[in-house]
Amino acid sequence: MLILSPNPCFDAQFWVKDLIPGSVVRSLENTYTPGGKGLNVAKAATTMGNTNFRLLVMLPKVEGSLFKELLAPEKYDVTYLDIEGGIRKAILVNKENSLENTVIVGKGPDMQTGDWDKYLSLVKELVRPGEIVVEMGSLASNYPSNAIEELAKIVHDKGAKLLVDTSPACFKTRGSAILDFITPNLDEAEALINNTSGDVYVVDDTDIEKRAMAAAEKLYGTVAHTVMITTGKHGIALKTEKEHVWIPAYTVSDSAFKSSVGAGDSFVSGFVTYLEQNPGEFESAIRFGMSTAAAQCETFEPGNLKKDRALEIFKAGRA
Repeated sequence: MLILSPNPCFDAQFWVKDLIPGSVVRSLENTYTPGGKGLNVAKAATTMGNTNFRLLVMLPKVEGSLFKELLAPEKYDVTYLDIEGGIRKAILVNKENSLENTVIVGKGPDMQTGDWDKYLSLVKELVRPGEIVVEMGSLASNYPSNAIEELAKIVHDKGAKLLVDTSPACFKTRGSAILDFITPNLDEAEALINNTSGDVYVVDDTDIEKRAMAAAEKLYGTVAHTVMITTGKHGIALKTEKEHVWIPAYTVSDSAFKSSVGAGDSFVSGFVTYLEQNPGEFESAIRFGMSTAAAQCETFEPGNLKKDRALEIFKAGRA
C-alpha cells in the first residue's frame, strides 16, 4: 500500500468541561501530534500489524522539521516533498462526559507552480504494480484543475489501483477518470452529487440508508468502479458492478464510545490491509475495515485503536 498525504496537519486535541461559543475555555488536557488522513491510515495499519506500506507526504517547510521530528519514532518508510508555506492545523475538542466532538480543519498552504508535478513524479517512482494507492484527504490549496485525473493515470499506467478519500472540491479534479475505490461519507457524497462545497458537516440521520444507497448508485460508474458510502454508526452503502447492498455497521455502545474522528480513515486502513493480504476476499475486507472503524471509536487518538479489540469485533461480527 502506498499512502499519499498531500495536505498533512498537526492535530491539536483538547478536552474541556464545556464548549460555549463566544467564551474563553481552559482545557483539562491537550495534545499536539502529526496528523491528517494519510497519517491516520498509516497509524491504524501499524496498529493492526501491517508495516508493508510507504508514505508520501507533501510537507510545508514552516514547522516541517517539527513534524518530521515527532513522526520519526514511528519509523515509517516515508518520503517527503518539501514545499513552501505552513502546515495546517486541525482542532479537535472533546467535551467531558459527552458524546459530542467538535472538529475545525484549517486551510492548507498554497501549492506553488510545479509542486504537484514533483509530487506526481515521486508517486511514479514509488508505486508498485498490483498494489492499492490511497489518496487521503484534501489537497493543498491552489491545486491543478486536473490533479486527481493526472494521479489516476500514473497509478493505472503502473498497473496499480487507486482509492481516493478527499474533499468534494478535490474530487472534481478527476476529469473523466474513473477511480477504483472511493469512500466518502454521506455528507461528502451528497455534496459531490449536488455540486456543493461540503465545508460544513452537520449530522443528519434522516433516511440514512435510502440516501446512502441512492448516492452510491449515482456515483458508481461515473466516479468509481467501487463506491463505499460510509454513514458512521449506521453502516455502509456499497455499489459495484455485481452488487448494490447495505451493510449495517458494528455499533459501539455509548459507554464505550469516545470519538468518531479518524473512524473513516481506520476503515480505509483495515479494508486495504485485509484486501492486500487476502486478495479476492472483498466482503471480508469491508467487514475488517468496519471492525477497525468500530474499535477506533473507542479511543480518542486517530489510528491508535486497540488491535485485540478490532479482531474481537471482526470475529464476533458485532461491537
